[in-house]
Amino acid sequence: PGNVNFDILQTAFETGAKVGIAMMTGPIATIGEQGYQAEMYVTGFDDDQAHDATTISATLRPCADYTTAPDFVEIPV
Repeated sequence: PGNVNFDILQTAFETGAKVGIAMMTGPIATIGEQGYQAEMYVTGFDDDQAHDATTISATLRPCADYTTAPDFVEIPV
């Protein structure tokens, strides 16, 4: 509903599409941040109206049929 990240996760759940996810130590555009990136399937998605506007629950499963291999990454200088 107007939130790009929400819409991406909801659409991936509803269509079975894989989505790129990066779980970083901080903002992804910040030099030196580190984390894990992988293509995932959204296998569960809860947008229960009882939640506040900033909270959802999503279950992710790594893709075996990835285009880009899962990897640990660091944002370069």
